[in-house]
Amino acid sequence: MNSKRTFKITQLDFTIQLDAQMINRDLLIEITGGDVPHLGSIVMYDAKTVEVTVKNFQSHHGRVHKDGMLAEKLIDQIKEFLPGNCVVTAGIHVNQISRAQIQKSFEMVHSLGDELIDWLQTTSFEYQNPMYYKNSTEIDKRGKDKCGN
Repeated sequence: MNSKRTFKITQLDFTIQLDAQMINRDLLIEITGGDVPHLGSIVMYDAKTVEVTVKNFQSHHGRVHKDGMLAEKLIDQIKEFLPGNCVVTAGIHVNQISRAQIQKSFEMVHSLGDELIDWLQTTSFEYQNPMYYKNSTEIDKRGKDKCGN
């Protein structure tokens, strides 16, 4: 089982890289690329509530990064294939980016999403179920309560 995978695509003179890591049932994704990779946005998907939360960091002169739009599109594309929650960090900066490159970045991330879906569907991941106390007075196998006493 390989719980990490990197995907890359290059078009219109820039590269986008997608790094994916399964953390038990949850998926952590980093989308970076261009001339100055960074952390521009964080997008979280809660599998239980099906809620998507977006945080776009400040960039320059009162503006905010727009990388979250790419991450949101990716989550929408892959969510039915996720075994759990998902967090995507995204930060792509192409110096003096053109409109064509902006439009192409959405197509590039979609292509990477297709590759990611294929990886999720064809890889056997091993999941562990967490164990919980049945009530607050239970003692664990080491003979200690939850507070370590």
